[in-house]
Amino acid sequence: MRSKLIGLIDHVYPVLFLTLCFSVTWLKPLAVFSYRFLLAAFILQLLLGAGLQRIKSWQSLYVWLYLLIIALSLTYTQNMHFGARWLRVACIALIILVFVEKLSGKALAQRILQAFIAGGTILSLILLYQGLIEHNVRPAYIFHPVHAGNLLLFTMVATGSLILAAQSLMSRVFYASILTMQFYALYLNGTRGAWIACAIIIVCIPFFLLKVPPVWKAGYIIALLLAGTLVVQGAHFQFKLNEAFSDIKQYQEGIASTSLGGRFEMWKASRKMFVEHPILGVGMGDWVDEYQKEIRG
Repeated sequence: MRSKLIGLIDHVYPVLFLTLCFSVTWLKPLAVFSYRFLLAAFILQLLLGAGLQRIKSWQSLYVWLYLLIIALSLTYTQNMHFGARWLRVACIALIILVFVEKLSGKALAQRILQAFIAGGTILSLILLYQGLIEHNVRPAYIFHPVHAGNLLLFTMVATGSLILAAQSLMSRVFYASILTMQFYALYLNGTRGAWIACAIIIVCIPFFLLKVPPVWKAGYIIALLLAGTLVVQGAHFQFKLNEAFSDIKQYQEGIASTSLGGRFEMWKASRKMFVEHPILGVGMGDWVDEYQKEIRG
């Protein structure tokens, strides 16, 4: 009976993985449901006596080190009044272990990427509808705009990975068309941090492809400069750029209640926390409290 139950859990893992990756970018209730069942199945299997599949692999070593760092940080956490935050953090860390130990091979990993991209593409379509049809300045009804922008960025990275791994021209064209749609949705979303990160990723792509001749890399950079020149002339980009300059000017005048002003304050506080606690930080759950102390000071 025990071996049958362990085998049943092994068959459930791929379904839960795919459901989680498909829904995590746009359907939070379903993502939370699959996430909890995934962790419950993993823990149940361990309690039934099933060993980890690749416990001696380098992946497992790094995951356990990551869990150890989180455990040490939680030891220094002074305030848990925001709820069972340590438990949520531990679950997020544990999900990494589940992925490392239960992926059976390249085929399943590719299907998981495809499921993640499918969910991200749905998010892109929602943002395109809200931006082009409903004319929202920061489209993202189902998420905070910043969260939606970051999720789109992760989706674009996954799509780019599948483009590089595709074996046929048709597959590459298909993924490239999806990537183009995601890119435009990110542009409409207007998350400036995601814009900057996306630009850095795009610039660095050819330098990770060691087999590409230097001439092609130079041509790629020139093409990016030309494309960037067109993008920065757009009204939406100019609006976000002027907004950033306005935030910076207000911050210099002592007003920190703007989007960039708030980030500047958080960066300053974080730098001070790092200088005062350079080894383990202030604790996994104490950043908010330390930030509020810094603001009051």
